[in-house]
Amino acid sequence: MNRIAIAVCCCLMLCACTDWPLLYTYQAVENMSWDRTDTMRFEIERLEAGSYDVSMGVRFSEEMPYEDLWLVLEHRIDSTTALALPKPLIIRRDTVHLVLANESGDWIVPGLTLHTKEKKVFSFEIPESRASFLIYHIMERQEIPGICEVGIKVK
Repeated sequence: MNRIAIAVCCCLMLCACTDWPLLYTYQAVENMSWDRTDTMRFEIERLEAGSYDVSMGVRFSEEMPYEDLWLVLEHRIDSTTALALPKPLIIRRDTVHLVLANESGDWIVPGLTLHTKEKKVFSFEIPESRASFLIYHIMERQEIPGICEVGIKVK
């Protein structure tokens, strides 16, 4: 009986020490074709004051025609009580280059038929607020086939 209690305590201690992301989610792209006008929006209703790391990711199939992607990640906060602002403030807008294949055209990201590429984009420090993150592509082509999901991780 003591062994079971010790095992349970060890498991609980390991879970308590894990640094879980505040937000880690992906949104599906309609018809596996990401249109330039399709902006993915991710929101955190209450973000405590502090320092955070932001990563973004893309899941795609073999039908994706490009070796790399150019995306934009916008970070907005709404802390109207702290900053006395009438509307959300764009804190940061970053252009993100995701390299997906080598010069030979072979995928450099894991997966058999569905590949995932994640990249840390930036770190930020903010007051207590509501935060939103917007992701959209800035490729020449209007629609990018083969993109299944777009996601974000805030830790």
